[in-house]
Amino acid sequence: MPETEKFRLYITLQHRNELPGYHWALLLAPKYETNDPQDPPDSWLFHATNSIQVPQGGMSALQAAYGPAPWRKETRAVSSIKSGNMIGRVLIAKLSSSTPLLVHTQYIDEVVSAVPIVQNNPRWTCAVWALQALQLLRDHGGFFSTIPDPSGEGFYRAIYDFGDTALNAIQNRTKPIKRATDFPCVDMRVR
Repeated sequence: MPETEKFRLYITLQHRNELPGYHWALLLAPKYETNDPQDPPDSWLFHATNSIQVPQGGMSALQAAYGPAPWRKETRAVSSIKSGNMIGRVLIAKLSSSTPLLVHTQYIDEVVSAVPIVQNNPRWTCAVWALQALQLLRDHGGFFSTIPDPSGEGFYRAIYDFGDTALNAIQNRTKPIKRATDFPCVDMRVR
């Protein structure tokens, strides 16, 4: 694969239906992602989540009995076009295409697995996890040296503001999203 077709590392934002804010995740994707929903997943999602499937119209028996689901780190193969709730992506790094995607995936997963998962703290969120994961990746340098300083003043606000802009763009689209490149995207790499 030519080096012009480098893999992309994004921060992705997903809407949370009626809940405020956005779900944050990291996405490793090829330059040219699959556009056919029938194709197998071609990207990798890394995130902290405390979601459980809730039956339509109410709380699950598990939630009623035990309260909110515990936080966990999840890494899984995904197809961006089938996400259903993605609203935008922030490009933060490009990785060599001469190294297989799965090797990059395993490396990223190993690094971000060091981010502690915090339970029973309402201030700890998927965004906190993502910011800590970005800092660990950035500290490794190399391809990840283009990741903006996640502790930098205004970084969180810039991502959140982009989310508002992206959500507005998605809500006002006149055509359905058919390709991963149809999602709003901003390049925030440090150069």
